Amino acid sequence: MSASDASAAYDIGRHLTIKVQAFNLLDRRTVTSFTPGGNSATLYSAIGSDGNPDGGIYTFQAGRQVEVTVIGRF
Repeated sequence: MSASDASAAYDIGRHLTIKVQAFNLLDRRTVTSFTPGGNSATLYSAIGSDGNPDGGIYTFQAGRQVEVTVIGRF
């Protein structure tokens, strides 16, 4: 699991700063954890060991995100 992040900041005079941050630039959404359900036999199994749909819970890495922050000083 790897993610590429970037950030930049720009001061506009003495009173204003703008920051931009981007997370997971490559938009990789790998599985970070798996909790088996009552009928789960293996990771990624679509059908559980009893023939019913898999009841496991998958947690994925968050997708691409962009955050903008504006800071004003008085």
